[in-house]
Amino acid sequence: MKKLFTVLSVCILFSTHALAAQPRFVRVNAEAEVLAAPDRVTITVGYTQKTKNLQEGANALQKNIAQALAYCKSQNIKDKNLQTQNLSITPTYVSSKNQEKPEPSFLLSQSFSATLEDLSQYESFLYGLLNNGVNNVQEVRFFSSQLKEYRNQARILAMQNARDKAALLAQEAGAQLGKVISITEEPQRGVYGISNISQNVYSAAGTAVAGSIPVRAEVSVQYELK
Repeated sequence: MKKLFTVLSVCILFSTHALAAQPRFVRVNAEAEVLAAPDRVTITVGYTQKTKNLQEGANALQKNIAQALAYCKSQNIKDKNLQTQNLSITPTYVSSKNQEKPEPSFLLSQSFSATLEDLSQYESFLYGLLNNGVNNVQEVRFFSSQLKEYRNQARILAMQNARDKAALLAQEAGAQLGKVISITEEPQRGVYGISNISQNVYSAAGTAVAGSIPVRAEVSVQYELK
C-alpha cells in the first residue's frame, strides 16, 4: 500500500510539473497599409472598324495601327514598353427577306499597350494617340516601379502593429511579452495599381493627376509570454 501511494505521489508531482512547464504564448493578427505614388502608366488603346469588305477593312486597320505606333516612336516610347495584341475579326450575318443568303459584315479590332515612364507626358500622349489612328481607349492603369520598397514598408508597419497589440494583451493578462515564436505573412491578392480611369482626379490647372496606390501587408505573429 505504501509503495502504491509513493507511485501515485510521483505521478501527481510529475503531472503538476508538466502542466507548469507548458509554454504560454499569444498569437495576434495585424495589418498595415502604405500609399504608393505611381510613377508609371500603361495605356491600352486600339482601332475598331465594322465593314462589309474584309480586305478594305483590314487595310484601314493596318494603316491606323501603324500610324499610332509611329506616333509612339516619335514620342520616344521604348520598344520594351510597347505590346501589340492579336488582330480580331468577328463576322456577323444579318438575314433579310430579299436575300436568300445573308450578307456578312465584319468587325475588325486590334489594340496595343504603351507604358510611359514619365507621367507628365500622360495627357498629351493620350490625346496624341486619339489624333493618330486610335479610335478607342480600353484602359489606363497607373502603377509604381518601386512596389517592392512600398511593400517592405507595409510589412515593417504590420510587424510593429503586431508587437504593440501583443504587448497590450500581455500587459492586461499580467504577463510580459517574450520572444517571437513564429511569423506568418498572409498573401495579398490582386494587382497593385489604379486601372479605373474615373479614379483619376484633376488638378487646379485642369490636368489629370493619378491617385495613390494602396499597398497592404498582413501578418500573424506568435509571441512567448513570460
